[in-house]
Amino acid sequence: MLAGVRPFAGATTVDLFAAVVTAEPDWTRLPAATPAPLVSLLRRCLQKDARQRLRDIGDARIELAHLLAPPAPAAPVAAVVPSAPPARRRLLWAAAVVAVALIGGAAFWLGRRSSPPSPTVSEVRTIAVLPLVDLSPGADADNFVDGLTVELLGRLARNPRLRVTAQTSAFQFRDTRQDLRAVARTLGVSALLEGSVRRSGSHVRLTAQLVDANDGLHLWSGSYDREMGDLLVVQDEIARAVAEALQVALLGPGPATPTARPSGPAYTAYLQGHHFRGLNSRESLPRAVAFFEEAIRLEPGFAPAWAGLSRTRTTMAAEGFASPDTAVAEARRAAERAIALDPLLADGHLALSIVQRAFDWDWAGADASTERALQLEPNNADIVFGAARMASTLGRVDEALALTERAATLDPLNVQVLYRLGRYQQFLGQLDAAASSLQRTLELAPDYPAAHSSLALVRLAQSRVDEAFAELPLEPVDYWRLHGEAVVNHVLGRRAEADAALKAFIERHADLGLLQIAQLYALRGDAASSVAWLEKGYAARDAGLSQLKATAYFDRIAGDPRYLAFLDRMHLPH
Repeated sequence: MLAGVRPFAGATTVDLFAAVVTAEPDWTRLPAATPAPLVSLLRRCLQKDARQRLRDIGDARIELAHLLAPPAPAAPVAAVVPSAPPARRRLLWAAAVVAVALIGGAAFWLGRRSSPPSPTVSEVRTIAVLPLVDLSPGADADNFVDGLTVELLGRLARNPRLRVTAQTSAFQFRDTRQDLRAVARTLGVSALLEGSVRRSGSHVRLTAQLVDANDGLHLWSGSYDREMGDLLVVQDEIARAVAEALQVALLGPGPATPTARPSGPAYTAYLQGHHFRGLNSRESLPRAVAFFEEAIRLEPGFAPAWAGLSRTRTTMAAEGFASPDTAVAEARRAAERAIALDPLLADGHLALSIVQRAFDWDWAGADASTERALQLEPNNADIVFGAARMASTLGRVDEALALTERAATLDPLNVQVLYRLGRYQQFLGQLDAAASSLQRTLELAPDYPAAHSSLALVRLAQSRVDEAFAELPLEPVDYWRLHGEAVVNHVLGRRAEADAALKAFIERHADLGLLQIAQLYALRGDAASSVAWLEKGYAARDAGLSQLKATAYFDRIAGDPRYLAFLDRMHLPH
């Protein structure tokens, strides 16, 4: 009430609950005249630890009486109230009402948690893990060190009281010479973890330090000498030490320790698989598969390696780098194996959800798997983004947008997230926001596929036709440039140019563009041709059909019985 906004928000009940339990209100939204003792009182009303919170409104009344009281010790509360300046008095009385709501709300939401009260939470709860520096002789352990960084980041992210910037954004600052405070501002965090690794034979020395982003002071530092087989223990020790430095307790064992602890060679192979999967190219993904399979051969019970293998296989199938017939079956088997080995491994449930959504079209199963992954790691940007894709699959684009905004907060430099954010904003008619998101995407990745083409469509919707035509030649991917040309020219009534672009798209990209061809015919109002291409996609198990409800292209044929019948076959909402 004082700030004019609710202290916590969420697009869904799960999001709201997560915000109440883990997030901090934006205290800067309070009026500038709010007295410091009142801010302190409000903070006590919202303490996560029940032992540090006010017990009831009676305690709040006593606190407010002290705030209002003049120097005379015996003044009664009733006589004191009129003596306060009007503005300050309004704030204090409003605070009394706010306190009632906060105490009751905190007791309700936080009281629902089954775990015992946790220690007081520090003001520092947002953190980025910068890429560890390879100090090995010859600097020849980059793949291993990058994988180690990812694992450390993941272990910290499993603590629901920490908001950890995702790998994609943090890795933008590899070998950076920027001031750490500037890096922290860019990433929106209040602390940075940095360190180095020196590997010699089977021996590893890892040093790490936690830096306060506000003043550059060291909050914590540690050094660990281990043999390769002890690396998982090292990571647990570092994650726990950092959490304690932030005055945040790790909430139970959770998924922190895999069911089977891998040997040094198996773990090295797993980390290298992580590295090559992150490169996400036709050349790197088969190498990732080989490393994950090597890790599994050496340690068949290592669940994270099975999850990594599953996600690599689905990416290869979706990008056309491998036959879906074999890759999807192998991905499903690997995901199910990961979950069987470690039911608390969020990445295993996410891997299964991708197979279920993109290829099995098992919406109920995919939704359940996604929800389970979110429960296990609510602050994992990858999982939040996966939940957004699931929501858009079922036509819940408002929810998809909210989840993507949340993913962008967790991973602010991830161009895939920024691009998808722009697309959802465009779908919902938020054209200025969409243009901003797509421009930011292009600032970070000038050649990002479909970004220029999508921006052209936004400019077209804004009636900025010249700018729309200016964007299309800048699109580096022929697939998306032709698609954009077909749309823009059709909307502007340039029939010959639109027909030529559609014809060229079909000739060059019919194997992977079944959904896009159906979109272009639907835009023309040609339901028969559109549904015919959708049927081809159905026969080919085209992963793109999982995003059928995430665009507005089919609005012109939305009431056609043939299109409705196809939605029924896909078990998608009308």
